[in-house]
Amino acid sequence: MPTARDLMRERPFLDVGIYGDSGSGKTRWGAIAPRPVILLSEAHGLATIHDANPDADIELINSARELAAVSAQLVEGRAIDVDGQPAWEWGDGRVCQTVVLDTLTDMQRHIIRYVSLGAQAEDPRARVGELDYTAW
Repeated sequence: MPTARDLMRERPFLDVGIYGDSGSGKTRWGAIAPRPVILLSEAHGLATIHDANPDADIELINSARELAAVSAQLVEGRAIDVDGQPAWEWGDGRVCQTVVLDTLTDMQRHIIRYVSLGAQAEDPRARVGELDYTAW
């Protein structure tokens, strides 16, 4: 029978969701997590991140294509060991221990725009019509 230690060696990363009202500290919590890379879709969160962890690695996400590109780089990464702790090397040698999506609601909007409008999704004047994030 495997122990918790055995299982953590096989899959040392956790999947965690943080939910809360605006201003409840979700962004700050993500920024102080170990070695975060923050996929940030709301630029107003930058001040909170800077205050909590000025060395946090940030990717600004403004479209579904940007989210897909960064996600692909993360998926193609590899597990490494940093100071005896599990970490993930991705992109051009970037290292993280935590991946933060801030905010999932905005990421969904980007994806809905892309699915609904295709190439036109990059045009901010394009309208989705009846389909919006509440339809999900």
